[in-house]
Amino acid sequence: MQEEDILAFLIKHKLLPNIPMTIRRVDVGAASYNFIITMPDRRVFCKILKSKNEEKIKRLMTNLNAFEQTSYCPRILAPAFKFNGMNGLLIEYKDGQALDADDFSLETCRAIVQAYHIFDECPPPVYSFLLPMLDLPSLKKEVILKLKAQKTCFFYGWLVRKISLFFERIPDEMLAEKTQWLQVIHGDLHAKNLLFKGTELSSFLDLEELRFGYPTEDWCRLILCAMERLMLPFHRRIFLRKQIQTFQSLLDFSKEEWDLGYYSFLLVKMAKLVSKSRKMTFWKSVKFMMLINLLNKEVFQKQI
Repeated sequence: MQEEDILAFLIKHKLLPNIPMTIRRVDVGAASYNFIITMPDRRVFCKILKSKNEEKIKRLMTNLNAFEQTSYCPRILAPAFKFNGMNGLLIEYKDGQALDADDFSLETCRAIVQAYHIFDECPPPVYSFLLPMLDLPSLKKEVILKLKAQKTCFFYGWLVRKISLFFERIPDEMLAEKTQWLQVIHGDLHAKNLLFKGTELSSFLDLEELRFGYPTEDWCRLILCAMERLMLPFHRRIFLRKQIQTFQSLLDFSKEEWDLGYYSFLLVKMAKLVSKSRKMTFWKSVKFMMLINLLNKEVFQKQI
């Protein structure tokens, strides 16, 4: 997808509020193409979803409109458009930088916790466009079946069997629905979906994954995805221990809630790895096994 083609399309259909000067592609994600368009008086964020599903763009627009009154979500600037059969949207550009692993201080963690209440107080219009709540026991069975169906050999096969055994040992009663802990969650809360200006949270990004779930799943995803960006296991262990202790001091969750969030995150992560659109590779299985081993040694059993 060429930046010039996007710009020509937007100018032709008069979707931009001013004459554009430059367009730059940023961080092509798994679900969208993203561009920053610079004009004399402002910058605009252009998001084009790879999925041609109309419901996804409607869900994103509903969620952005619902949170428009908060300072933590960007505003929609123009009606949705179609480009090469894909759905696009022009959104307010929010200044800031994504967090790196080294940026997770007590101040930044506190800012995320304080802003997260917007999901707990989610406006009713969002409810009709939420993604379906996960049936964790069924997801566990699906993940195990797909792992066992993987074509593997030698050490790779051993790794996949170990991962499958890990999920088989999760008690179904632990994954059973706990209605008292459910609320609307972000669904994809990781460092790249948070923008910061210094220690102040500027914006949550990618709100199309909102659903009912357990908030500890979001917090586990945030901690563990940030940890994966660290190269050395020793640094990962220090970071993980420190972040668990930091979030413990800021969030009032029981050990059972943290355990449920931890297993939910791992199930969702593995379900994506073994989905039809993605391929479970040897190196992905190695990284996942390292994650499990690290968590078993350091995580919620000892720290929480």
